[in-house]
Amino acid sequence: MIESAEDTRALGRLQELLRPSHPLSIPSGPTALLDYLYIGGFEEAQAVDELRRLGITHVLNCAADPGRLQRGRYASNPSPPESGIYAYDQFSAQDVDRYDIMQHFARAEVFINRAKYSGGKVLVHCAAGVNRSAAICIAYVMVDKKLSLFEAVRRIRAKRDVLLTNTGFRKQLVSFARRRGFL
Repeated sequence: MIESAEDTRALGRLQELLRPSHPLSIPSGPTALLDYLYIGGFEEAQAVDELRRLGITHVLNCAADPGRLQRGRYASNPSPPESGIYAYDQFSAQDVDRYDIMQHFARAEVFINRAKYSGGKVLVHCAAGVNRSAAICIAYVMVDKKLSLFEAVRRIRAKRDVLLTNTGFRKQLVSFARRRGFL
């Protein structure tokens, strides 16, 4: 994963950017990262009235229960029809250092773009909105806005203080950014 001295320096810089400046507190409510991209946790994904108020039309669950995924097919939208959420996708990812979170990026990018280009808004969530969804959102913002990894993290961190405590996901983002030319 970390392949060079440049990657090691980049990881150090990323860790410095993500160092908490005060005691960690996870925000309540979805956090708007872009006009059409929100991040949150499981509780925020269940707050249908708040999602409707924000105009969320798509939900991407990055922490699906593997028992609920059916033979490689993804479960249908759990939101009630009146919620305004008409598109739902999910994958089961573990929040552990060795888990390859970036294997889900291409699918997530397509889903987020579907919301963006249809004039909708998407909530990307995991359990707490800290690691799995943050890794996907940081990668998306970096690619979509053509920002360096560090600038994408700075912009997102300005809106959501607690991000990416998973060291393995940090390393994967450094590798991803290097491969895509965003270091």
